[in-house]
Amino acid sequence: MSFSFWKGTWITQLLVFSLYILLSTATSSRPPRILWAQRRHLLYLRVVIPELVPSSLQVWLNDTHVSVSGESADGPAQYAVQARLFRKIEPAGSSWEANNLGEIQFILQKFWEWRYWPRLLHTYDPDSEIQQSIQVDWKRWKPEFDDNTNEEDEDLMAPGEDSDWLDDEVAVKKPANFVDETFNRTHLALLDDDRSLRSFLQLEGGQQQLATVLFFERSYSKRSTLHRQLFRLFAATANIVHKKVAVGSVDAKASSKLMRKMRLTAFPAAKLFFPNGDMFDFNPSELKNVKGFATFLFRQLNPAWITIKDTDMLVRVFLRMPRVLLGIFDDEERIKAEDVADVVAKTYRAMPEPPPVLFARLSTTLLPDIFNASVGNSTVAGIMERIGMEGLVSEGFRGVVLVKEFEEPQKYTGPMKKDALTGWVYARHFNALEQITPNNFNEFRRRKIPVLYILLDDEVSAHEGILDWIRPLAKEYYGRISFVYTRVSGSGDLMDHLRCEYQGVTFAVMEDFVDEYRYCADATPTKPLTPERLRRLAEGVLANSLKPDKVASERVPDPKKNIGPVFDVVADNLMETVMDYGRDVVVHFYAPFDEKWDEDEFELEKVAEAVESAPALKITKINGISNEKPSDFPEVGYIPCTWMFPANDKHNPRYFNKTIGGFTAENLLKWIKAEASHPVEAPGLSDTAMEPPPDAEMEKAATTSKPPPVQQPKPKPNPQKSKSKAKLDDVMKELNNLRKEMKKDEL
Repeated sequence: MSFSFWKGTWITQLLVFSLYILLSTATSSRPPRILWAQRRHLLYLRVVIPELVPSSLQVWLNDTHVSVSGESADGPAQYAVQARLFRKIEPAGSSWEANNLGEIQFILQKFWEWRYWPRLLHTYDPDSEIQQSIQVDWKRWKPEFDDNTNEEDEDLMAPGEDSDWLDDEVAVKKPANFVDETFNRTHLALLDDDRSLRSFLQLEGGQQQLATVLFFERSYSKRSTLHRQLFRLFAATANIVHKKVAVGSVDAKASSKLMRKMRLTAFPAAKLFFPNGDMFDFNPSELKNVKGFATFLFRQLNPAWITIKDTDMLVRVFLRMPRVLLGIFDDEERIKAEDVADVVAKTYRAMPEPPPVLFARLSTTLLPDIFNASVGNSTVAGIMERIGMEGLVSEGFRGVVLVKEFEEPQKYTGPMKKDALTGWVYARHFNALEQITPNNFNEFRRRKIPVLYILLDDEVSAHEGILDWIRPLAKEYYGRISFVYTRVSGSGDLMDHLRCEYQGVTFAVMEDFVDEYRYCADATPTKPLTPERLRRLAEGVLANSLKPDKVASERVPDPKKNIGPVFDVVADNLMETVMDYGRDVVVHFYAPFDEKWDEDEFELEKVAEAVESAPALKITKINGISNEKPSDFPEVGYIPCTWMFPANDKHNPRYFNKTIGGFTAENLLKWIKAEASHPVEAPGLSDTAMEPPPDAEMEKAATTSKPPPVQQPKPKPNPQKSKSKAKLDDVMKELNNLRKEMKKDEL
């Protein structure tokens, strides 16, 4: 029986088997004994039917259920169970066998790696017969903290995941509602070895003209959310495109031999496979939604090149497309340049977000007709001039030329190799000066070179001819600075992004995408924008000799809401805050995605509450990712980090070394007391544990009167205790948040 037949009839088989179970139950069946154990990626199941009659055994499983029935020779008696599992499993990666002891042994692959399941069944019902027949398989049991199948912290929470799963008592009764697993994957094949992949890719002669495969990991880690999202995206898209495109998936961790053969080491990854043997990589993370993914796949079914067949088609291509990579080749002889250009065209077609370049092929046999048409047709003549066709024909050029609107045509004269030509097309497809839009903004960002925005005033008379004198300057800095323009009225989001003020006339802003700095060339009616000002701005940024006007900053917090005890600061008020000469100021730089930030914030708030009554001390925090460091602020080093600016020594900030003793409230308090210019009292927090030892005489007396304590072995970490501590910390954080809300209400 083929896999496709099995896949297409599993619902029927489940109904038949369920009917079989019901009929068996009607004849006084009983649930067998079920023993289970687990790892993060596997379930071990043993269903025990005493004196099993082998010919009566019936076993069936899918991604949610395991069903077993059989007769016992001792009785005779009928045993049957149909168990819905706590979470989904992967049937294709699971197996079972029966031994002579009447045990049906299962090894079930969990659909996604996770922490240990709190129970085996989907629904918790202590009174059900199945629940009462379930026991622990002590032969295979292993505690979760001793499971080395995953290096991640056992208490790691995925984004949006319910922390109740960390509490064993709550989790065992909690409803198993996992929305991310409720999707249809009927048309997404799981390929587990080289043989199944080769069979999957046999597209010739069938309706499917293309195959795409996602290589993912089931591991439970900080990256697992992306893998799950992409798996669902591929499954949903497969349901739409399966008649034309075969969509498959490979569990990379379970198929290491295949991954070595495919030379894949980083995941997630994705590939396109064509019937002629062509294979192209693409970045699945760039796919936004099902519609976009389906459009991307259907685009692969179109030719990578447009073949210009007549003069009318030539006109349509160059009137509609501002950028065309034109290949001029002979029909009689295929040269290497044509083969390389063909591969490059297909490579760009395989990009989820390709640059706006049209690949077009022109046969030399069509040139006489085009020249004849240009004699009496100004449109054709203009296109010929734009291409520079007369010069290309006179030199007998065969190859590719990049033709852009308002630009001179550029011939490719480099090595005829795929990577070289691909890089040349990407680097050269940008115009020296072009309009920026939300659709092409990311293109310029990916170039990693400064961008000079020309923000045009809405009054037409105010900028007539301005682009004409900017264009030669843009060509001069081509490849080093991207010159772009847009109207002020149609770029509200961009204006917010640049954070420079519009004063009624055209002005310019330079953005450095490496350091994320902004440099403003402000303009007023009395001080307009000039080529000299733009040249000075460009040279200053390239020479790194200008001070940025603006740095990325969140909005300055509202003083009525920013009430402490840990005060929020942003880039725009950072210098003002730390340079307060009347206070010792502590500033902590954090990253929101840091898995330790919740713990660090708790300790920071704890010490801030303890010193809240100290008027000459201020404790602050700043998001070091969303806020850039002002140019005159000292280097902060790696984030997270903590600095103090003492009141009497602002230009010599102190660094808190958390590697000695850790980031705790006690260590912070000791450091603050030692570095602050003003005395610090903390009645609500004891730092006696961090006090220096008594003087030498007292220590000597103590050691002579008492023997030294015996060193006890360090106890092993108790996972249950760590979970209890996590719960206690959560409660303390909730109380702290409640205290803040009450304080706001008082104000």
